[in-house]
Amino acid sequence: MSSVGRKEEKARKYLHNFMDKIVQERKLEILSRKSEPNVAKDDVLQKQGLDTLVALDYGLHLQMQGASEITDIYIRDLLNSAILAGHETTAAGLTFAIYLLAKNPKEQEKLHAELDQVFGNDRERNVETSDLPKLKFLECCIKETERLYPPIPLMPRTSENEFELDKDCVVPKGVDFMVSPWVTHRLPEFFPEPDEFRPSRFFPENSTGRHPYAYIAFSAGPRICMGIKIAITKEKIILADIFRNFTVELDDPTLDVVPIGDIVMFPKDGLKIKLIPR
Repeated sequence: MSSVGRKEEKARKYLHNFMDKIVQERKLEILSRKSEPNVAKDDVLQKQGLDTLVALDYGLHLQMQGASEITDIYIRDLLNSAILAGHETTAAGLTFAIYLLAKNPKEQEKLHAELDQVFGNDRERNVETSDLPKLKFLECCIKETERLYPPIPLMPRTSENEFELDKDCVVPKGVDFMVSPWVTHRLPEFFPEPDEFRPSRFFPENSTGRHPYAYIAFSAGPRICMGIKIAITKEKIILADIFRNFTVELDDPTLDVVPIGDIVMFPKDGLKIKLIPR
């Protein structure tokens, strides 16, 4: 094994041991609380609302219901997905959303209007679950952001069967290839004026007839991101808190961010903004 391989293996073991410890500690906590009087069978799986425990508790719930295929290793992998894949991508989405709304003040004004309609002049109260479905334009802003700046710009895939890509190209079975949302999200036949930040294109009345795989910011089909609802919910809450309290401007109004990254995409030099209290 090469030195790089040994370093990778050491890091992998450290990560797995760390996650295994979390799984076992949580399992012991659930079992100990189940033994307490007046505690319903599934109550302990619902007490904590931390998003990092959602995948863990769901896996343990299935395991305790007798699902033999739900092993501790399977649960550990669920936890890896929730923690490792869920935070960097959400942070990237938030960064680019703030950039685009600051870059497009007319769209930011529309967002302010929606937030004022939902929250009024109350800048202090928490965003409630009942608020989330009302934030329709905000959700469109999130989707449009991730159309222009998909957090994962390249998705590796392997063809399970031979298929015809077009009349001049047949892809054999077993070929490894990359699908790029960065490219497909800019196809004008699906998204007219594709380089424009236009959140309204994601309102239902403007999405009619669009190919279901035209927008793949969270992948699609059986491999769609398992954390899509958590990600959108977190972004809605954070952006709602920012924009109902502040007007956001770029420190340099002429700035055009340069996206970089390998697995997750971020602005090359970060993002400098001004927060102006509303």
